[in-house]
Amino acid sequence: MKKPEKIEPACPLIKEPCVEDGCCWWAKMERRNVSSGAVESYGVCAVVAQVGVICENSAAVNRMATTLQELRNETAVIDRRLQKSIIPALN
Repeated sequence: MKKPEKIEPACPLIKEPCVEDGCCWWAKMERRNVSSGAVESYGVCAVVAQVGVICENSAAVNRMATTLQELRNETAVIDRRLQKSIIPALN
């Protein structure tokens, strides 16, 4: 069986092989390993990573909007209950 050929990463901007650390778009990223708590550093092309960051940001905004809508609904229910109990007491 033949070994698959190693595919060289190509730059999305200039369509040539990636030069990694020699490129101004190469960014150092850090993430925390959830199980061990250790900080891991790695390099990534900022142009490619931007797509993932935008998707993660969009998901976070959607979660926040859902939470805010739930809070608004809960506040509206409490407001209606208060109006029903306070208005008759004033009459």
